[in-house]
Amino acid sequence: HSPFSILDPVWLAELSRLLPELRQMHLDLPEPVQVSGEAARQRLFEAVARFLSANPAHPLCLFLDDLHWADRSTLDLLHYLVRHLPDAVWFVGTYRPEEVSLDHPLVRLRQGLSRDHRVNRLALEPLSAKAVADIARVLVGEESGSAFGDRLYRESEGNPFILIETVRDWQEQGLLHRAADGHWRWAGAPSATLPLSVREVILQRVGRLSETAQRLLALAAVIGRHFDLALLQAAAGADAPAVDASLDEWLARRLILQPVTRNLFDFSHDKIRAAVYHALGTGRRRLLHRRVGEALEHLHSQQREAVYEQLAYHYEQAGAADPAWTYLLRAGDKAAALYAHPEALDFYDRALALAADDDRRRETLLRKGRSLLFLNRYEEAIACWRAVISEGEGDALAAQAANDLSNLHYQRREYEPAYHWAGEAQRWAVQSHDPVEESRAWQMLAQVEQRWGDLDQARQRFEEALAAYRELEDEQGAARCLDGLGRILAGGGRQAEARDYFEQALTAYRTLGDRRREAACLRTIGITHWREGDNEAARRALVASQEIYRAIGDRQGEAAGLNSLGLVYIAQGDRAETQRCWEESAAIYRALGLEKRAANVLHNLAILHLDRGEYAAAQRYLEESLAVNLRVGDQLNEAMDRGWLGKVHLRRGEYGPARRHLEKAVTLDREAGGSEEEGWHYTWLGAVAYEQGDLAAAQTCLATARRCVKAQSASLQRQDVYRWLTVVSLAQGQGEAALDAAHRALAEAERLGKPPADQALLGTVLGSGLVTAAEDPIPHFERALSLLSPDTPFEYGLLLRRYGAYLLRHGQPERGAALLQEAQTLFARIGAGGEEEKVRRLLAGDETPRLGW
Repeated sequence: HSPFSILDPVWLAELSRLLPELRQMHLDLPEPVQVSGEAARQRLFEAVARFLSANPAHPLCLFLDDLHWADRSTLDLLHYLVRHLPDAVWFVGTYRPEEVSLDHPLVRLRQGLSRDHRVNRLALEPLSAKAVADIARVLVGEESGSAFGDRLYRESEGNPFILIETVRDWQEQGLLHRAADGHWRWAGAPSATLPLSVREVILQRVGRLSETAQRLLALAAVIGRHFDLALLQAAAGADAPAVDASLDEWLARRLILQPVTRNLFDFSHDKIRAAVYHALGTGRRRLLHRRVGEALEHLHSQQREAVYEQLAYHYEQAGAADPAWTYLLRAGDKAAALYAHPEALDFYDRALALAADDDRRRETLLRKGRSLLFLNRYEEAIACWRAVISEGEGDALAAQAANDLSNLHYQRREYEPAYHWAGEAQRWAVQSHDPVEESRAWQMLAQVEQRWGDLDQARQRFEEALAAYRELEDEQGAARCLDGLGRILAGGGRQAEARDYFEQALTAYRTLGDRRREAACLRTIGITHWREGDNEAARRALVASQEIYRAIGDRQGEAAGLNSLGLVYIAQGDRAETQRCWEESAAIYRALGLEKRAANVLHNLAILHLDRGEYAAAQRYLEESLAVNLRVGDQLNEAMDRGWLGKVHLRRGEYGPARRHLEKAVTLDREAGGSEEEGWHYTWLGAVAYEQGDLAAAQTCLATARRCVKAQSASLQRQDVYRWLTVVSLAQGQGEAALDAAHRALAEAERLGKPPADQALLGTVLGSGLVTAAEDPIPHFERALSLLSPDTPFEYGLLLRRYGAYLLRHGQPERGAALLQEAQTLFARIGAGGEEEKVRRLLAGDETPRLGW
């Protein structure tokens, strides 16, 4: 790395020593003649040329490295050789452009040879990531080559010199060593270091700058690898007028790259920035960071949120604890608002290290807990909020922490602690005169009371909180209350009114930019559409919700959305998509440790198995879900579990257990002031009464169910009510009432896009002999037979039983018996004992009309 000359005395002495050996090689070199001055120089040039061209049969390539260090005499010799040697001799020379000024003799040599087309200039780009990866695999083998190559490329950015020096540095540290088998082994990722040899070369280059350019380059290194010209000028102080001239020096020395935009510059390699930065003393470094921080504040005085992260970093490095803590907290809040919670936690942890007093520490812990909650790190979040409470119980920060604890337990469906902490939050908010947290506490209490089934009390609390939020002009709090009131209405079956509240909340969330609650509200809207049977509208809302959840990284929300989306797919008959959604949802909940949320998915998987006729699996899932809901005291979900367990037992012909579960379900519904599935519970209880021969009780239950579904406008439940009203009316000999109910059931089925089973039901009524001037039922049976799938075995079996019974009695006994035998096999396979018994009696010749209905 020092200048050399072809006329150096040491070089000439070595050449003279070699001449006798060269003569022995029959190169026919003349004896040296004693001359001096220009003649000696010319004679030397000729001798070298003759030496290099002595064997023209063999091409020759000479490689000359670091030509930027060559003096004028050496370059003159090179010029002579290029012009006088035959084409069989090639020279390859390398130089660093940053070391070659415009008046350097190498520039003139290159220009002269270029005019005569005797030189090709090739700019060498850094090695590609693939090339470095190939080198890494050759060095350490395939097993660790990928990781080694990635790290080597990050350190070197493809610069061969830095790559080689980095490898040598790792060898010296023992991180890269040769194993006993002769192969190199890499010990893993080393700490980020700058090899001494690299640092020295970089600082030599920097040392050739003017003093002002060196000072400004140090300031640019403090700003970062990418630095803005306006910021550099603002922080430069007295050196500001010299910034443009310094940029020219840096570009000439290739210390920085040509700007991508007019005012944004990059160091040509981060190792250059690192070498300059680490060459600064600690005091100087802190001073420059402070100057950069102050310059940032000045430049962004109107929009500092855009540079919170940079301000936090520079004041942190400057050792300025107060402004660093402030900007770290703001940077964390900014990241959390963008759902970048891992980044937010990093800012909060750094802020904790700088918190000068208990209030700052508690304020930071409060925010840290919220990011931990989003990431489902529940125990860590609880620890943060309990620390906030224990260090200042009863004040405004404690009220916020208590509300956050209530929300955490509510999300985990741990309603007792959720209610306790909401009560504490309300008490402390009153003590500290914090109306926002007091309103939030009322809202949390309302949410728990809703889950417990105390809907009147929950509604009253939501309305009180809504009024308070509106008085405070807190749009987000008001939106949460509108959402809660909508859920209460939806739970009571008033879907249209509920959706109006949800739409108001959705508009507010979008205006506020609260994407997480926007997604949750879309999911709830989707569920209301599903309950009304508008599955396509439900699917659109739920898919939009899922897109937001995935975009913001909300895994818990994504799991909830998949659960809801499965309900829509099952209503559309797409069981494969339903199973996919629910299995993914259950897997996410389990990965997050949310047992109670997973229980909700188990409930839905049970329904899927029920539709497939897999009753044992359906019962097992429902009993698991019921156990969880009993443990946490969730009466509404307990009612739903018991209702569906009642339906499972009804399908299996186990009418005693079915009645017990359904009676408990309707009791829980009454205690809660109504539930979203109350209509089904009364319908299935009526079905049990029918199967047990109590037609009066069946009629009473179905009348109650009809009132429930009329208020709910719920097509799925209304369809079920009309189906059983049809059967009960037939059993009571009321043909016209049965026909009306069957037509209503078919209308609901067509609205849902699932008419085949109800075509068979209509055929049953028309073939019952109880309807005057009845049309031929066979086309209805045949249509149902062509459309209904064996994938829904219970409904398909009902069709076979009803059609077979009709044919058996109306002149086609052989085909009727065949259909009945197929139904018997199917019911036996799925374990539908009650239906199997009906078919057995029909095949045995039992003429009871109800067996065919």
